[in-house]
Amino acid sequence: MDEALVLAFISTVAELIKLVRTYRVTAGLAERLRLAEEIFRQIEPDLRFFVFGAVSLPAGEDVLQEVLKAVTVSLKKFEGDTHEVFWAWCYRIARNKINDHLRKQISDRAERHHRKNSGNWRKCKTPRCRLPTSWTWNTP
Repeated sequence: MDEALVLAFISTVAELIKLVRTYRVTAGLAERLRLAEEIFRQIEPDLRFFVFGAVSLPAGEDVLQEVLKAVTVSLKKFEGDTHEVFWAWCYRIARNKINDHLRKQISDRAERHHRKNSGNWRKCKTPRCRLPTSWTWNTP
């Protein structure tokens, strides 16, 4: 039974990289869409697990969609030739989208804090909001 699982995995690995290579050289839109959907179907479960390990619901769904969209848009530019390189590329895109989301979340939280407490984050007295003294503002 274990040997059958290994063979199935190897077959899936070979199929995925073959789909990616075929996608890169295919010119027809309809065929590229079909290939992209098949690639999407194969990578979505692993990327879902990765994204939801870092981002909770409901934002995780949005981040996952951004990841899959970025992979799809950039697929033509992917230059790797191995399964490992492809997955490293996908996970790098996912990490970047997760980081974008987390940065925005922190920024939004800080903005709400400043609106609620001081109205102007430059004048905020909260220790976490203080800027280094070396920073200056060009204000009139």
